[in-house]
Amino acid sequence: MGCCASATGPLAKLEAGTHDPNQWLSCLPFPFNQKIDATVIRPFKPRQMFMFSGDQFLVWDTQSDLVARGPSAIKDDPWFKKLPAPFNEGIDCCCSRNAWTWEASCIYLFKGDRFLLWDTKAKEVMRGPTQIEQDPWFQDLPYPFANGLDACVNSWNSPKHAWMFKDDQFCVWDMQWNVLVRGPVKISDDGWFDKGRLPIPFSGGITNAFNRTRDSKTRHLYLFNGKRWMVWDCAWETIAFGPFKLPTDAGGSDDRWLGANTTKKPSDGSLTIPLRRLTKNVIAPKKIAVTPKEDADVTEKADDFEKEPLNA
Repeated sequence: MGCCASATGPLAKLEAGTHDPNQWLSCLPFPFNQKIDATVIRPFKPRQMFMFSGDQFLVWDTQSDLVARGPSAIKDDPWFKKLPAPFNEGIDCCCSRNAWTWEASCIYLFKGDRFLLWDTKAKEVMRGPTQIEQDPWFQDLPYPFANGLDACVNSWNSPKHAWMFKDDQFCVWDMQWNVLVRGPVKISDDGWFDKGRLPIPFSGGITNAFNRTRDSKTRHLYLFNGKRWMVWDCAWETIAFGPFKLPTDAGGSDDRWLGANTTKKPSDGSLTIPLRRLTKNVIAPKKIAVTPKEDADVTEKADDFEKEPLNA
């Protein structure tokens, strides 16, 4: 659900129709260019995303399309040293609690049939972990969502609402009043997905969903089903881009890849994907024009998180 109001880098060319739409995803380091389990916009940093893949974590800057932090094992990152098991071994999905006093810095983390509320400022658990169906906040959340979520994302036009996906089902949950506001309904039957215009395999299940930024054009929602992904226009209820397939590692090796120096065509012929071997000292892509404040975010130090004002 989102691209920048004045998008730059690979996304700008994507929207202009002049760019390989897989490029910004192929710029992600391994294993994120193979699989993205969960994604949420970083609190107070609307152009940065927390991304989780397996037991790995990174912060992605959507202004420059560069890694701002990581990748590193979740349990080894200082930001998550107090995160309990099994959440420190991987996240199924996450979304922002969003916008009320101290809760503005909090995100929901879901793993199996359990959840917790994590304060990204205090770097500690604020609620849980507990079973979803046993927590008063979710006592009215219906089956099958109460048993675990495949994906969740903040609504493009009402951030207090979470879009939730489980198997082939979809619902909308109000996180302020803790009530169901839409669904549950089959994804393929819901009018928001134009009753069948969402293509297979996405109409049968969503494994990850995220909005790239909270800037304008947030109507664009990234939807994943395994390695396949697309961008759905929530306002026009139609496909914006895709479907596509995530880049694949060359030759099935353990090599890591970043960006675009050489071009390799996948064996399945799905897309021509530019790739560049990721080395210890990566040469960043050509720098884009950003303000000093935004530019500093890309190369932030580990202790910058503590310095950010709570009500920024």
